[in-house]
Amino acid sequence: MNREDIRNFIRDLTGIVSTDVVSDSLINRWISEAYNEIARERDWDWLEATQSNSLPDAVDNVHTVSLSNGTRRVLSAYLTSAVGFVRELSQVSELDHIMLYDDDRYPKYDVNFSGVVTIAPQQPEGETYSIRYTQSNVDLTLDADVPAFDAQFHSAIAYRAAVKVLQFVSDDTDRAEYYFGEYASLLNGMVNLYELNHDDRTFQLGETGQEDRKYFPWFRPA
Repeated sequence: MNREDIRNFIRDLTGIVSTDVVSDSLINRWISEAYNEIARERDWDWLEATQSNSLPDAVDNVHTVSLSNGTRRVLSAYLTSAVGFVRELSQVSELDHIMLYDDDRYPKYDVNFSGVVTIAPQQPEGETYSIRYTQSNVDLTLDADVPAFDAQFHSAIAYRAAVKVLQFVSDDTDRAEYYFGEYASLLNGMVNLYELNHDDRTFQLGETGQEDRKYFPWFRPA
């Protein structure tokens, strides 16, 4: 579903067809709000983005990179030299810690809440960077734009925005409650797809880790 499809579905759900009662621009705003509410529910992998480019010139021994629609959550950062040598950057909490570090073979980075990444110390010319990060917000700018997550869950945006529309017109039916339940059900389905099926956290049985693992024949604690 693109934004136009979602908006039309919202009008079908609410029965409000006239733009004189609720304008398209207002529904578009609620669509954006609903989309971002979903985005804030989890650290979804569909929110991840990668930005790569030539490393900008350093100022006072520091390179500064602004991530497009970025947040403080950087997942990985790499530098590639002119001859193809790749180095993974580690993060520090204070840039001052690395400004005094003179060896340019071991650069580090920091990132602020606006998605501005600082890399130090100064690197040789010809370096490129690649940073994978989580986007700060999502939007459907045009009617042809489609949500970033799986199509089977696009209607979650419509159900959540429909609740906002019904509240706006002071609807006295129980539709808002029902639609919110549909939204919650679809959100739960997204968690099952994106989190439970792609969980890379450490697997552990029981509360005592090693005590439980010792009963497996292939586990022999030191």
